[in-house]
Amino acid sequence: MINENSSAVPLEYEWLEEEIKNGRVNSFNYNQFTILKEIGTGGFGIVECAEWKVFERKVALKRLKNSQPQLDELSLKEFIREIRLLRKISVHPNVIKFLGIMKGGNTCSLKGMMGFVDPQCYLTPGFIRNEKSDVYSYGVILWEISKPTKNVPLKFIELYKRCQSVNPDKRLNIDEPRYFILQSNRLSINATRNS
Repeated sequence: MINENSSAVPLEYEWLEEEIKNGRVNSFNYNQFTILKEIGTGGFGIVECAEWKVFERKVALKRLKNSQPQLDELSLKEFIREIRLLRKISVHPNVIKFLGIMKGGNTCSLKGMMGFVDPQCYLTPGFIRNEKSDVYSYGVILWEISKPTKNVPLKFIELYKRCQSVNPDKRLNIDEPRYFILQSNRLSINATRNS
């Protein structure tokens, strides 16, 4: 249950309600979907394959395990964090789209085609996502963006692999990929200017 004395949880929920109200996050009715099968489970959610009836299209639904009307503080924070991240990265054509959230009955769900979640969310019961989880997702995003590009430099492929290590302790810290890309771009620009 949400701790009513906690100011963080209501603020997070208010943020989500405001985003829906202002049209920045789409909200869908649960009845628009037919659940086909469960794909996997994570620390706070269950991912299911479903058919979006109106469009006859398969989508992935991520629903919170806590099916009570009120969510515990950790689940709500993680849910909002994931929505914010998905909204930021869904604008690139090579990244799987976040379509919105779904409300129905006593459940809240993320809706979209998700595939960039840290494997620890599925492998470790009770795993709490952290900075290393974000690094994993960032590595997947970088790979998806560069995948259609021919002759991706080996140093970039190594960067993606280091971000996506199954062992979180072997992943880069959050600043290393960004620094690497910025340095590579500077070197590339300087090489172009000098030629």
